[in-house]
Amino acid sequence: MKINITTITFITILFFGALQTTSCVEEQAQANTTKTTKDDTKKQTVVEIPALQERQGKLAELPEWSAIWQKGQNLHQKVELTGDAKSALYLAALYMQEARITGEHPYYYNAALDVLNFVIENPPKEKILQYQALTSKASVLLSQHQFQEALEAGQAALQIETHDAQVYGVLCDANVELGNYDEAVKMGDKMISIKPDLRSYARISYLRELYGDYKGAIEAMELAIAAGVPSHENTAWARHTLANLYLEYGDLKNAKIQLETCLAERPTYAFAIATLADIELEEGNIEAASQRIDEACALMPEFSFFVTKAKIQKEQGNEAAFDKTRQELLVMLQEDTESGHNMSLETANIYLELFGDTDKALSAVTEEYEKRPNNNEVNKLMGTVYFQKGDYKNAQNYFEKASTTKWQAPELLCMKGIALCENGNYKKGKEVLASSLKYEKSLDKKLYLKAQKMMEKG
Repeated sequence: MKINITTITFITILFFGALQTTSCVEEQAQANTTKTTKDDTKKQTVVEIPALQERQGKLAELPEWSAIWQKGQNLHQKVELTGDAKSALYLAALYMQEARITGEHPYYYNAALDVLNFVIENPPKEKILQYQALTSKASVLLSQHQFQEALEAGQAALQIETHDAQVYGVLCDANVELGNYDEAVKMGDKMISIKPDLRSYARISYLRELYGDYKGAIEAMELAIAAGVPSHENTAWARHTLANLYLEYGDLKNAKIQLETCLAERPTYAFAIATLADIELEEGNIEAASQRIDEACALMPEFSFFVTKAKIQKEQGNEAAFDKTRQELLVMLQEDTESGHNMSLETANIYLELFGDTDKALSAVTEEYEKRPNNNEVNKLMGTVYFQKGDYKNAQNYFEKASTTKWQAPELLCMKGIALCENGNYKKGKEVLASSLKYEKSLDKKLYLKAQKMMEKG
């Protein structure tokens, strides 16, 4: 079974380190500046920054929210009145956490950047705080898919501090996304040698999968979960990522176990609920899928949830609702793009999956390819668009580039095998197809049937 899921990439969990690292700094960090009136009796605002937003719905009912809200109010006031760098770093970390939990990415990503840019532009005396501001900014930029800028921020941080795991995490992430895989492995190894924790194990897991070691990826993600705290958001993220790994390679049983465990520990983890909706949809349980995705959407306005919602509406035969939702998705894409979030790949996938418009999909993914020509995921999507257009020669070329690390993603192998056969290389094509067909349950049904027919030819 091939589940089409937009997951949270592991790069976002780096921000949990911001709270831990800054807590090691002396409690009495000096404020940057304090402006006063002429009589020196009334403090004035040093910097105006966005405030924490109140949560809505079930997320506001979580027991943690009251403490987070109060902490956010106190930090916001302190930063605005004093410009205190340490408080600013705590506040930026809180904003990034809220972005993950609430899905309000356009607001919170930019709020965090506003706070971090203030610290960077008004550097505190403590070098550790300058370092933390740069690594935190790199993490936000990674979440916005601004990968080259994130790499540059991480490299600047490395000039200040070379013995902290966090900087190697952002450098690992940025190099992965830019397709600099050998460098990414070096950074990942450096990170885990300094601090073997949930964040470093998660990176090792992803790198292992990219290099064709599926079982090793599973083992590393299990270590990440074991290093986390049950019910915490980052542990839920790790369990959900492990479930997606199982789904990618056709192990539905273990995927469901991880999703159920995730929700037992954190019932409001919307991504796990949405993935169960994807599974129900794939299995033909349309009403159950609809109920699940409505539950996820009620928790947070995550883009990928509405993609699933549109697919469900199409299966229900509700063309009016389907068209309305996919048009709303285009608006969401535009809003995210205007907020600074690079959404080229998401745009390409929407046009490909919901509109069947391969020309617009190609335009969007080509824009990303020009920025990241060595990234496996980008090359896979380029190949997929050409595959859908029936241009198997170009498709094969991009699938070959996506395989430079020996990535064994079943969908990639299946399309690559078909393209090879369509281009006349039946011997190699069938060998690749045989590798993909071992994961029958992870493959789209139409793609699987096409592969089966191709195996009978030549």
